[in-house]
Amino acid sequence: MKYIYGTNSLNPSGTTFEQASPRITGVSRMLLILYFYFFCILLAKPKKIFFYIIPIILLLLIYKMQSRGTFVGVAISLLIIIFLTNFNFQLKLKILFLVFLLPILLFESYYYVKLNSISINFNEKVDEVKNDNMASYKNRIFSEKTTSGRTTIWQNIIFIIKEKKIILGYGPQADRDLLLDFKIKYEKKGIFLDKDKNRFTYDNNASNAFFYSYLCGGLFAFVILITIYLITFKKIFKKILYQKIFKSRRVFESFAILLIIYLLQRGIYENSISLFSIDFLFFILSFQYIVQSKVKEIYR
Repeated sequence: MKYIYGTNSLNPSGTTFEQASPRITGVSRMLLILYFYFFCILLAKPKKIFFYIIPIILLLLIYKMQSRGTFVGVAISLLIIIFLTNFNFQLKLKILFLVFLLPILLFESYYYVKLNSISINFNEKVDEVKNDNMASYKNRIFSEKTTSGRTTIWQNIIFIIKEKKIILGYGPQADRDLLLDFKIKYEKKGIFLDKDKNRFTYDNNASNAFFYSYLCGGLFAFVILITIYLITFKKIFKKILYQKIFKSRRVFESFAILLIIYLLQRGIYENSISLFSIDFLFFILSFQYIVQSKVKEIYR
């Protein structure tokens, strides 16, 4: 398979050793966290080619997994190189090429050659090979324009909040129960599609940290989450703008800040730090680290 976003082994409805299979988005997020760490080491040692190897390998795997949310994290790291480092133009260009463009070019070139060699050796058309598994050859990162149902879910959540007049919330994981009840209610009425013939109901999670917090803890939890965001933004802006953290050689602090930035923006399209999860654990550990970090750390 060219891309593995839709593989059976990572199908969320399947099981692995009798446990729920990990989602492809979760696996790629963990690879991204590793990518962030080695990327920050690279910022500390940008002239040593050895430190480029692991980020290149990790980006190849991330690209193969085709999780758009994860790729946003890669884009954030690129923006940091361009705007927040003090490297000269040639060095910035070198890093961007080696840790971003090169892995993608290698990946696409490999499968282009592979498909055409199959066409020659077995007298098959490339299109026929692709038709065996169209999902495997669909580039979600650059061609997918849908929100995977998120905007529909958010519209339904707003309707649920108004209909039930939610002020206090329904407790942990309330989004799943409320969306499932909403789905059952309308499917009993025979309503499966909206006026534009798109899917109308989902029984999935809220896919947004703020909607999730409101459904679970009501207005009180919603305000608390906004406060957490504001406090965190204030802290990381000071680190970036005044302490010039990405221009220093402080690897772990740079890693913590980069990870926090990613997790905060991930709350726009996932529940992320709003519930007890891997995102939440990484967030509180990273935040605590930058709060307590006073001694100048030099990576050697």
